[in-house]
Amino acid sequence: MRELANKVPLVTGANRGIGRGIAEALAGDGAMVVVHYGQNFEAANETVTLIASRRGTALPLLANLAFAEEIERFFLALEEQITARAGSNQLDILVGHCLSCLMPGDERSAV
Repeated sequence: MRELANKVPLVTGANRGIGRGIAEALAGDGAMVVVHYGQNFEAANETVTLIASRRGTALPLLANLAFAEEIERFFLALEEQITARAGSNQLDILVGHCLSCLMPGDERSAV
């Protein structure tokens, strides 16, 4: 049973590690996952490709969430992308996994 069919979760830091695992699990339950990444497009694309290879749906979306202007741009792009793919701009689940995504560049090395 695909319990999350027609649901759209956003997973921050979903391009690798635990975030990738969370994205895979949500997609495995039928969700269309938004794979947030802060820098590494290749890793985000690997996550999307892996999910697609398992008959899931995902899309990568870039943003440095430490900066207000990036957050605004991110949510505008998010709305556009999920509306185009799902026919609605509704975001159903937020997995705020990536703490380092919320810090400016120099502070990331301290985490």
